[in-house]
Amino acid sequence: MAGQTEGLTGDLLGNAGDLEHDTAGLDNGNPVLGSALTGTHAIITKDASTAAVKTGVVEVSLYVPNLLDSLEGVSVLFYDNATGRWVLLQPIRVDAAAKTVTVNVSGSGTLSVVYKR
Repeated sequence: MAGQTEGLTGDLLGNAGDLEHDTAGLDNGNPVLGSALTGTHAIITKDASTAAVKTGVVEVSLYVPNLLDSLEGVSVLFYDNATGRWVLLQPIRVDAAAKTVTVNVSGSGTLSVVYKR
């Protein structure tokens, strides 16, 4: 991932914190992408029968211990290993009571749950 995160600052690659991007990046050039609810998590999708790395859409549920009903704009910042790009994914479900966010990812990559302040 070296060099792929240029233009992203804050604590994106470590702990929760402010996330910023370059003007050609995400969120139509707005300077603040959001605040992280989780650190980053690497995910590798594999075929259950062959253990080969799998491409294609996979539904993933993430436990987010600090998820609250009052948070708005919850989404998932995802680095897609296949494309080498960061994308902002809208969740399928946000369940504050169960503290989970469910999202479709396009295969292996790195992700962090974020929200708008």
